[in-house]
Amino acid sequence: MAEDKQRRVVVRKRLRTALLGGPTLAAAVVIGLAVLVFTAILTMQATMHVSPVEGRTWEMGAADARIRDLGYSGNVTQDYSVLAEIRGISPGHQRTFYSAQEINALLPQGSRVVPFPISLTGWREEFGELDLRDPLTRGMYPLISGRYPQADGELVVKERVANQVRSEIASFDPESKWSRLVVVGVTADIVWRDSPDVIAFPGTGVVNTSSSGSVMDWLVDTPGPVTWGQVKNLNSRGLYVLSRAVITNPRADNIDVGQGRLSDLMHPDSSGWLVCCLLVNFVIVYPVVAVAFAYRTFRHRKLGLLATLAAVPVGVGLGLTIGAWVLLRFSDSVPGPYEIPLMPVLAAAGISVAIALLAIPTAFRMINFVDHR
Repeated sequence: MAEDKQRRVVVRKRLRTALLGGPTLAAAVVIGLAVLVFTAILTMQATMHVSPVEGRTWEMGAADARIRDLGYSGNVTQDYSVLAEIRGISPGHQRTFYSAQEINALLPQGSRVVPFPISLTGWREEFGELDLRDPLTRGMYPLISGRYPQADGELVVKERVANQVRSEIASFDPESKWSRLVVVGVTADIVWRDSPDVIAFPGTGVVNTSSSGSVMDWLVDTPGPVTWGQVKNLNSRGLYVLSRAVITNPRADNIDVGQGRLSDLMHPDSSGWLVCCLLVNFVIVYPVVAVAFAYRTFRHRKLGLLATLAAVPVGVGLGLTIGAWVLLRFSDSVPGPYEIPLMPVLAAAGISVAIALLAIPTAFRMINFVDHR
């Protein structure tokens, strides 16, 4: 009985030595930190990357499509997924913007349009007029405080420029048309998309649609989905179109989209960070693990190896949590939906494990070298 008790005490002591000894702890901390850092980075990258499908509500609200009129009559060639990305243009001659009646005439019967004029020059670089009370705009400008404009001269602004806009309005000459403006609401910051920071109530008059420094957008509600064929037809009239149906399933319309291009739109490129992960592991993790396992008083190397590798899943879990916390705390924009980039995270963890295992033969060579001196 006494021998069994003594044996258990010896086993516990050896376990503490193997699992909590200085070399093991150093190796576990280093490999755990490496996995944690790159898991957090990859998680933030994936979450901040907003694919066309994820961002469609911010771009067009609840509409079936968003049309952009630049005031040219020629045929245009556009990317299917990004309203502002222009691959080619043969503008012909300049013309006035289409009216609501003319836009409706180009759409299926029963369609409804909501005007969204945007100024690119003037008091601020981008300034729009849009009735955010309309159901078609739902989700474009998520309200944080206050309310949406409902009268001439009322504005909503994105949170990051709210104080600046209020100060600018207060500094205007009382006789200026800008001095009558008042901020009544503050919206979430969504900085990546193609929409103005300041939105006024329609008819306020701050957007001059006869000026060359403006564009005319339309939110469109149609009886059915806006197909790629309809998009190309509107392109022939000089209009760019962002279609909800096309963005959601581009292959349904047999759009010529390269696999690489589609992958880039849906997922961020993590290869650069994985290369950095490999370099960091070679420069830091490899020598620390090698020295830890070559430490002359370091016994029970199998248990030590298990303790070191146990830091990998801990690092992954902490990295996923910290990545989400950093985005919520420090991001200057509303990110996309929280994502766990499973394959890149597994690749980063696998790199750390592989480097740690590669360091063990090096450790044994170091031991043999010392023993034969």
